[in-house]
Amino acid sequence: MVGGIVIPLVIEDLPGVSVPQEHNSVSDDAVALAPVGYKVNNRLRFTALLKEFLNPIKVSAEEFFSEWRLLARPLKLQEVVKGVNLMALEEITKLFDSLRLMVCPGLDPNANNLVASTDFYSKDIGAMLCLIRIETDPTDRTQLRMTVASRNPTLTFQLKEFIKKYVVRIDTAAKQPPRPLPTSPGGPSIALAGAPVGDQDITVKPIRDIAEGFYALCLKDMGVLYEDPYIQIGIKAEWQKHYGRIVLFLGNKNASAPLESVHVVILPPPHLKLEFSLVPETIPPRAQVQCPLEVINLNPSCEVAVLDFSYKFQKKLVINRLRLPTVLNKFLNPIQVSVENFFSQWRSLAGPLKLQQVVRGVRPISLEEMANLFNSLRLMVCPGLDISANNIVASTTFYSQSTGAMLCLVRIETDPADRTQIRMTVASKNPTLTFELKEFIKEHLVMIPTVTKQPPQPQPTMPPQIVEL
Repeated sequence: MVGGIVIPLVIEDLPGVSVPQEHNSVSDDAVALAPVGYKVNNRLRFTALLKEFLNPIKVSAEEFFSEWRLLARPLKLQEVVKGVNLMALEEITKLFDSLRLMVCPGLDPNANNLVASTDFYSKDIGAMLCLIRIETDPTDRTQLRMTVASRNPTLTFQLKEFIKKYVVRIDTAAKQPPRPLPTSPGGPSIALAGAPVGDQDITVKPIRDIAEGFYALCLKDMGVLYEDPYIQIGIKAEWQKHYGRIVLFLGNKNASAPLESVHVVILPPPHLKLEFSLVPETIPPRAQVQCPLEVINLNPSCEVAVLDFSYKFQKKLVINRLRLPTVLNKFLNPIQVSVENFFSQWRSLAGPLKLQQVVRGVRPISLEEMANLFNSLRLMVCPGLDISANNIVASTTFYSQSTGAMLCLVRIETDPADRTQIRMTVASKNPTLTFELKEFIKEHLVMIPTVTKQPPQPQPTMPPQIVEL
């Protein structure tokens, strides 16, 4: 079993196959990684690698780009993968050949990148073309940006995860962070558009943990997003259905010199419509300016807006790029559902409308702590709906301009003997919403250790009008 990745497959009508008396079925993790089309029943099951159902195929530039430009999230998924084996492009090419992925030279103008294609086969979807792009940074071979695309969202996700298992070092695989927010397409740079820290004057460092500040603001609507020795950026937000209003507070902490050449740009993801006011180019000493931001949610997505800002303090130029907490749960409204309403909807949904995954690497928290986290994420925990005391059921209503109000249902199954893994099922009447909500919840479950293990930060010395947002 190479890489430990297995996929359940049902053998039907194969003559001469002898079934062992004691046959171990595949693990829940393997089942969770299975692509569509393989139905597990009481027939004989055995494990097989995903690559066994791939057929490498070379595509022309015209075929590649016509398909590539046609596909978008969740049919096209992108992730920055860290902890990668130190491999040259030739070694990645050999690895792809062994995984039955056909490397297509000349399709990417960047010599540091690699493009591949293959056909996937299953009973339900037949033959389906899959496209892969790997972007590498010659100065840092320990990370790469991977984009995988196909016309089936489940296949796209499973193939991405499958490839990632082979490019990540074994000793760091268990420590991988959750799926980072995707970047804007088209650029060869590996730096995330939504990364907590972008290009920044190395002499000016933030005095707060940027990632911690972002995730804290995912759970509340007021707080500090960024702070360095000269500026503090705070946020106060209000949300109603698919509308939001954010006020950015930019405060000059210095008592003697102004912040000059202040430049603020909000970069919206495709699913958000944003309107914001300009910020003055100069912020006087000990002064604060406000930047109102109006938000309209058009479609379900985990992507967030990005704050691109810069300023000068005396001879220092500070440039930074931050994620804004315009996250999916801001457009949720927790709602309690009855037993009848829950199960009537739950049983009516299947396929891409109801997705299940085993999530590993979860901090071993109690059910009470998980319920508190869900409440913070605007997911209403519904006691008594699950017969197992080790499980949690939650419901919420999602709002966007395209979907309107849509009920979402969540079930978390835990194992008291191993709190580091859960099985999560998410359901709604919109396949994109189901997928995005599952990914969003998973990110927060595996990110809990990063947030909670940070030591408390000292309170900054700030004028009262900046601290009190």
